[in-house]
Amino acid sequence: MLSLLIGGIVSIVLFGVYHLAHSPPFNQPNMVLFLMIPVILTSVFYFIGREIYSTITIHNFLALIGVSGGIDVTALTEPLYPIMIVALVSVVVLIASDMFLIRRTKMNHRQLA
Repeated sequence: MLSLLIGGIVSIVLFGVYHLAHSPPFNQPNMVLFLMIPVILTSVFYFIGREIYSTITIHNFLALIGVSGGIDVTALTEPLYPIMIVALVSVVVLIASDMFLIRRTKMNHRQLA
């Protein structure tokens, strides 16, 4: 239980540190602290369900609600291909990591038991 608590706190703090390197207004100290609130919910959701894909969906839903209130929607009318490529690569890496690291480790533990 202690490791779950420490893992949650570390992930929340690292998310805040990440936002300090973000663009305004998301890098302002008050905004960083505010943005850490949904990460608390995301961490709790992950540690209860232990399902990474659902956690990513919940976190992105919360982020979409927060970000959509502070952006110029007309700026999103043209596709941003570099961002789409980075998103695609991220999803591929996540799925590959899940298949070759997490699921393989679970399968090896079941075979040893």
